This record gives sequence, structure tokens and C-alpha cells, in this order.
Amino acid sequence: MKQFLTPHEIANTIRMMRPVYAGTVLMVEGDSDARVYGRFIDRKRCSIIPAHGKSNVLIAMGVLEKDRYTGILAVIDSDYWRMEGTDPGSVNILMTDTHDLETMILSSGALETVLAEFGSAQKIRKTGSPIREMILHAALPLGYLRWISSSKQDNLSLKFRDISFAAVIVTEGKTMRMDIDDMIEEVRASSDTVPFDREELRLRIAGLVRSNRHDPWQVCRGHDMIHILAIGLRTVFGGRHAKNISYEQIDSIMRIAFGFAEFSQTRLYSSLKKWERDNPDFSVFPG
Repeated sequence: MKQFLTPHEIANTIRMMRPVYAGTVLMVEGDSDARVYGRFIDRKRCSIIPAHGKSNVLIAMGVLEKDRYTGILAVIDSDYWRMEGTDPGSVNILMTDTHDLETMILSSGALETVLAEFGSAQKIRKTGSPIREMILHAALPLGYLRWISSSKQDNLSLKFRDISFAAVIVTEGKTMRMDIDDMIEEVRASSDTVPFDREELRLRIAGLVRSNRHDPWQVCRGHDMIHILAIGLRTVFGGRHAKNISYEQIDSIMRIAFGFAEFSQTRLYSSLKKWERDNPDFSVFPG
């Protein structure tokens, strides 16, 4: 099973490539990342390897750098690292501009492409605010709850996998928002062995949302935003053919809508081009 591969098995796979392949090796976290980034690279001179997890990428890179392998780089989701000031610790490990690849896609023109196809121009105008900002604001409380629960903050080990977004997103006429009380209850139901003070947590999240202390694009998780986008298309600002659109459909469509024109505007692309200049024997992109 691919998901059970260890970082040392990933490193060994790359080691075994070297006698027959002299090109660049690009590690990414997962298969979906490989499908997106794989559309932009020169596949003859750059091979892309899904490492099945961020920790696998970091450990495998450490092993290969210790053995002085060259021409190997990695792209990882920044998650909360940029807002916490965490450095990847290697010039060969590059991070997404925002929380993850999905938020990078949502912050690009790919969203307008999808809204043009599946949104209702009339309903979008009636919302009176940019759809991107509406989705970002709705996802922010959940982003902060995930952050508070993380190992570098309160280490609450809350479980988020079974959250029903339909149960926590409130649609009110032309807009929508996250109900913080319902959100906490949904997470508590999935994490009933983890004790926490519900009211204290609610006040803390509400305070963080009001504070504008952090860039929302670093706080919000892309998959949460896509769930909210799908709800918005079905109920608030979608066209007739979006009434039954699913999260899985929107997730796939957003990735396809993210083309090289959008990717080339990112800081990640600039970082990859700099890596190419610093490693002139290796290439990532065509030309």
C-alpha cells in the first residue's frame, strides 16, 4: 500500500533511479499534487515522486542530502509554517505560497474560471462582496481551530475527518458563514475522548477571527474552502447546473482550471526557477 511507504523506502526508490537517470527528481506530498505540478514540469528532464505525506518528504530529503545526492528537490504545503515562522531547513525544500496547493489554486484566477462556468452572474452580483472573500471568511474559524489543535499550539489532537460542512455552514440569503458553536460541536462529536472547554475555545476562535493577526490565506485549509465553495454553488451563488455539484467534482475542476498561466504568477514558481539557476545541471521546466 503506497500510503504505508516509509521515508527510507522513498529515499531508496530515488537512490535506485540514479544509476539510470541523471535528471531532476521532484518530491511532492501526494498523488493529487503530482498530477497538478506534473502538468507544468519537463517530464523528460524532471521526474515527479509522490512521497505520501509531508513528513516522508522531509525525512527522505534529509537522508538523501546526508548522502550528498544532487538534483533532488521537494515542494511541500506550507500549512501553518509561514505564520509560525518555521523554516523547511533546506534550500531544496520549497513551500506553497499559501496554506496548501488548494488555497494557492483558490487565490488564483482559476476560481473566476470555475465561477464563470458554474456560478450565476446575477446571484454573484447580489452577494455584494467577492465570492473569494466570502469563502475565505467562512473557512477562517475552522482554520484557527485546526491550528489551535495542532502539535505546535495546544496539541488537542482533535479529529476533523468526519465534519459535515452542511451542518456547520449557515446560508443566509445572499451570503454564508461558519457557525462557530456548531463547528465546535461537530469536532467534539468526532473527538469525544479529548477534553476541552467549549466556551473558552469559542471565545478564543472568535477573538482570533476578529484580530486580523494572521493572513487568512495562511490559516485556511484549501479542502475546507472547496467544501464551502461547493455549498455556495449549490445554495447561494450557483447556476442551475450547479444545484447538485459535489465537493469531489469541484475539487477536480479547480485543479484542472489551474493552468501554467496561474502557476507562473506564484512565488513557488519563482522559487523553483531560482532553484534551477542555482543548480544549472538540472532542469524542472521546459525550455
